[in-house]
Amino acid sequence: MRGSSRNVSMLRRASLSVTTGFGAPLSPRTVVLMYNGSMDGIRLSTNAYTVSRETLEGRDFYLCLGDFLDAFYRADIIEREALLVTPPDFSLPDVELAYLASAVHKLSNTFGYKPPKWVFDERCYLRERPFFGCEAKGKLRMLFMYKSPAEFKHRNLFVDENVLARV
Repeated sequence: MRGSSRNVSMLRRASLSVTTGFGAPLSPRTVVLMYNGSMDGIRLSTNAYTVSRETLEGRDFYLCLGDFLDAFYRADIIEREALLVTPPDFSLPDVELAYLASAVHKLSNTFGYKPPKWVFDERCYLRERPFFGCEAKGKLRMLFMYKSPAEFKHRNLFVDENVLARV
C-alpha cells in the first residue's frame, strides 16, 4: 500500500559467505533476506549443527530445518555433500534429533552421497514410542506409516512422503 505508515520489512540483497563445520568456505550466495533496518539477527541454518544450535537457542526447529533445506537445494554438488557431514549437537530433543538425522540420511540417499556416520548414532533413533507428523490420528497415521520414506520409518518417525519438499 502506498503511503502506509505501517512499519514494513524491507527486502535487501545480501551476499552471504558461509562455511562448513570444518571451516571450509562455501561459495558466496546471493539471497534475498527480510530485515528491519539492519542485518542483525539474520540466520541461515546451513548444516545439522546450526539447525540444532539454533533450535536449542529457542528458534523453531522446523524453520531451522527449512533454512537448511533451502541452503542444501541451492548449493552445487560439492557444497551439498559438505552441508551433510557436520554432526548436530546431540543434546537436541529426541524427536528433533531423529528427524534431523532422517532428513540428512534421506537427502544423502536421494542425491547419491554416502550418509554421514553420525546419522547412525544410537541417539538418532526413537526407541520409546513412534512419532507421527501433524499429530496424526486414525487413518492419517496409517497413511503416514505407508508413505513415510524408509529413512524416517527406520527411526520410528512417520511423516508424509514429501516431508523434505520445498515450494
